[in-house]
Amino acid sequence: MDNENENTRQELYERFKFALTQPVSDRFFDEDELIEIYDFAGDMQDDYVQMEALFCGARLYPESVGLAERRAFLYLETNDDESGKRTPAAGQFLKDNPELSSPLFDIARYEAQDVPIPVEGLQFLLDQYPRFSDEETIRFIELACDSEAFEWLVEKADTIAAKCDNAPLVCFELAREADRRCENEILVRFADQLIEAEPFNAGYWIILLRGQVRLDREDDARATFDYAKALASDSPNDILALADIAYTYAPYLTKELLEPLDELRKQFPDEFVYTDCHCALLVQAGMADKAVKELKEFLTARPGETGAMRQLLMCNVNDVQPFVHRYMEASLAGQSEDFLDEATLGEELLMRGAYHSANALFSEIDMCRPISETSIATWLEAIFALGNFGKVVSVVEKYKDNYNMLLRIPLRGAATVYFYAVSLIRCGRFPEALEKVEEACALYDSIMSETPAPLRMSFRTIKTLLAKMQSNPAEDKLYWEYFDLLSYGKF
Repeated sequence: MDNENENTRQELYERFKFALTQPVSDRFFDEDELIEIYDFAGDMQDDYVQMEALFCGARLYPESVGLAERRAFLYLETNDDESGKRTPAAGQFLKDNPELSSPLFDIARYEAQDVPIPVEGLQFLLDQYPRFSDEETIRFIELACDSEAFEWLVEKADTIAAKCDNAPLVCFELAREADRRCENEILVRFADQLIEAEPFNAGYWIILLRGQVRLDREDDARATFDYAKALASDSPNDILALADIAYTYAPYLTKELLEPLDELRKQFPDEFVYTDCHCALLVQAGMADKAVKELKEFLTARPGETGAMRQLLMCNVNDVQPFVHRYMEASLAGQSEDFLDEATLGEELLMRGAYHSANALFSEIDMCRPISETSIATWLEAIFALGNFGKVVSVVEKYKDNYNMLLRIPLRGAATVYFYAVSLIRCGRFPEALEKVEEACALYDSIMSETPAPLRMSFRTIKTLLAKMQSNPAEDKLYWEYFDLLSYGKF
């Protein structure tokens, strides 16, 4: 919370990480430093440094109570990979060390029980110790929140703060929990107290802003936003936090953040988070064309950036395929840190009606390697929706060995039959289309009685298509030119 203290902890953390590259015998930190390193590494979600700090502490200070407390909480956070439940390690460690006593050990013993702690137990723990360190305060509040005693915590906030070495920490932790629970009146109350204690902390004004916009207090929110923006001018993370609030809750603040975000993306051209955020606000402000231009510029310079590629695909622009092609080349060359999840992304693109993007994505993947049946079905819908009937036919025929498996994919199987048959008709191959629909109907009739209602309805669509084909021959060209049973066409 205090910037100077946070910088000191960051420096200590970095010094310890460097020490890990040196011989073990050269690593020396005092006990309090190792505890600070462990706690800060926890804030950074750095399991490696946490473990190494404990190993170092076990070598240098085997009787340290503070480090033993951290070991107890490390064990509490150890879960079984299969069940997802906590392992018995913490319980066993506490059982093996019954003589160890402190607020943290008492909190750990409560947590190890894996049951909510009644308010009476929390009150007993609060009354038992005259002072709480920062870590003890944080853990106590977490224990109470896990026990669904948040209202009790709010009532006891002043009592807890009086015992805490850093009184504003209580307000901060309760504000964070109120934020998580969307208890916005409580959030605003504690944010106000934080600002009173430290009026030039941009983070506190951002917390207050989030509560105010959720409560629809626009006038208050605008005034708070002005303070927060001024204080956040030198902090990229704070500007991003303000942008998140504006985008999610307060679009009336969007335009006021476009300029600082534009400056940030130019200042950090290789970090997509700033371009991403700027583009999102541009779209919200009605400037989608400018957002697309910025995404294309970013991908032109950095073709392997997965986040940028995904966002451009979401825009569904007609000329996206060259960017997908360069992205695939960069990915295959190992220039992307991760890769697009084609199945999930394809479904999302369809849900958004981004058919150009889905077609471009699967067209490029198809040139690199075979596509799964589920993705083929997704691709076919995109191509069909674009009216590219010849390509529907060519894709099905390229993957003809997968066709029978395609038919059996729940819901999408029947859709595949529909897209293929109608495309064959539009390509002047009515007899083949009729044959495929008859084969599908025979299959679906054989399993109809064993399937749930949504699948039966999809099968009925194919039977309806068969009936239409039987009553409207191929010669009725006008009928089939405008046939659009599922409303994909221009009419």
